[in-house]
Amino acid sequence: MQKLAVLLFLTFGILSCSDKTGKPIDNRPLTAEQQKAKLDKLKLDFNRPVIIDSSVYVMYPLALERSEESGSGFSSGSYGRPTTYWNILFYNTATGEYHLLNDTLKMAIYSYNPRNADANASSSSFDFDDFLISGYNRVDRLLYFSITTTDFNKDGKLNSDDPNYLFITDKAGRHFKQVSPNNMNVSSWETIKATNKILMMVTRDTNGDNKFDDNDESFPLVYDLTKNTTSSEMFPEDFKMTLKKKLDKQWTKQ
Repeated sequence: MQKLAVLLFLTFGILSCSDKTGKPIDNRPLTAEQQKAKLDKLKLDFNRPVIIDSSVYVMYPLALERSEESGSGFSSGSYGRPTTYWNILFYNTATGEYHLLNDTLKMAIYSYNPRNADANASSSSFDFDDFLISGYNRVDRLLYFSITTTDFNKDGKLNSDDPNYLFITDKAGRHFKQVSPNNMNVSSWETIKATNKILMMVTRDTNGDNKFDDNDESFPLVYDLTKNTTSSEMFPEDFKMTLKKKLDKQWTKQ
């Protein structure tokens, strides 16, 4: 009887300790106190402000902590590796308004390009509104982001093993749009101002090993910002087959 009482006491003590650590018991949701304790342990890592041309907007990239990577499926920067961001905060210095790049997607952001516009971009709040109206229809007035949103290999993480997508927004961080196809890895991209097009080099997992490497097929895509529909392959399959035949004839040992 005494042993049973001791066992019950220890069990109650363990459960009490678990309750204070902010972990749910029997998959029950966290209490308000547990949730606050959990959030108090997190640290927001604001990077230095990134000025967007000479506009009224600045960006604050939100970096992932390396300490969070192991337990939360995060893939963050470490020594010798570029920093990964989980979102970007846009701030209007004229009005004080702010918003996230996207408030629903779980993202691993690897790079951003905030300085692709004309050097004489508008600097006042009023002029910038006019600048935004036409800005989203011109490749040289957009922001470009390299982002992973798909756990392609199903390992519970978003990292460089998953496909890298190309996203665009206007200079205010609005009209967030993915311009590269799902499940294809973007290795590089260029903008052609004269024709308002975005050229991308992508890799498809052609051998089905859940990787994007030299064993897979790479090919160019084009996105026409004027049409604003979907990206498409630049060269048709029959032409690529013709190229393969030439390659085989000229360089494959018979």
